[in-house]
Amino acid sequence: MWTLSTENAVEHLHFAGYWPPHVPAQARMLTGGVSNMVIRVEPIEPSSQQPSMILKQSSELLRTKAEWRSRLDRIWIETETMKFLGDVLPPQTVPVILFEEQENYLFGMTDLGQTCDVWKLLLLEGRVEPGLARSAGLILGTIHESGLRHNETLQNGRLADWTVFDELRIDPYYRTIAKVHPIIAEPIQQLIHQMEHLPQKTLVHADFSPKNMLIDSENHLGLVDFETAHWGDPAFDLGFFLSHMVLKTFRAMRLGLPTREEFLDMISVFWEKYQDTFCSVENARALEYRAVQHLAACMLARVDGKSPVDYLAEADQDSVRALTIEAMKNQTSRLEAFILTLKDRFHQETD
Repeated sequence: MWTLSTENAVEHLHFAGYWPPHVPAQARMLTGGVSNMVIRVEPIEPSSQQPSMILKQSSELLRTKAEWRSRLDRIWIETETMKFLGDVLPPQTVPVILFEEQENYLFGMTDLGQTCDVWKLLLLEGRVEPGLARSAGLILGTIHESGLRHNETLQNGRLADWTVFDELRIDPYYRTIAKVHPIIAEPIQQLIHQMEHLPQKTLVHADFSPKNMLIDSENHLGLVDFETAHWGDPAFDLGFFLSHMVLKTFRAMRLGLPTREEFLDMISVFWEKYQDTFCSVENARALEYRAVQHLAACMLARVDGKSPVDYLAEADQDSVRALTIEAMKNQTSRLEAFILTLKDRFHQETD
């Protein structure tokens, strides 16, 4: 397999005919992820009318402290998901595939983010945007609702194979924390069992988080990174996304930002819009219960899993452990109850 780099990207595009030879270009590595080589190619001259593009190549060995590998062909799960979502989500929400090179596990796509902010960075700065939370709820609800409506097309083929989801989520997140905290091994196993045997499955993004959301000057939200997508339990998406929002709340409190309650209010805005959009779910209460349990498990995984977040103080990590283990042991079933417990913990720390 030929390996992509910033040194050879432009030459490769010229040679393959994907970039006009008369337009000088430069390549720049994009950071943030751990699983792929991602490079932006853009014209050197600002006056050029040639749009920039993003190149993405799958990597077998992920860039983490603990050894973590995943199969190369997961990149075709991503392109398949992008093509589907490009037809059901608003324009400019998902990049458009420009070309695919099967032998190199490489594809090119339109660039959504050259002048965009990453929502994660805005949250880390303490910026509260209820409108973005509402947009996120609409997008995720649309993904889950559209998946159900196209179940005959999606439930077979690549999306039915959970190998990548297992390699990048179940094993490094759930099985890892079950080993670290045997007291919640049974609830974790129950979550895995529920995901596998859920009667009503749909398209799951499985990396739906602010780090994969790009915000343009008009506050339009774009979504990237689809390699963990699969046919599964929508509750995982909910827990995964909400875990990122709640963890940012811990950071806001530690930095003394007056936005802690507003961060939690964004969760309510997101949840309300999501429920309004995903209207075909058979058992909304059961979905909420599983979502809260996934929220707790994903939060704990970002402290004691293979890919911990790097912005939590040690005291906050201890608080996350106590909060999430309690929620899993007690089988907390309502999102409101989880948030109230979180608020009580914050109040105790500030009294």
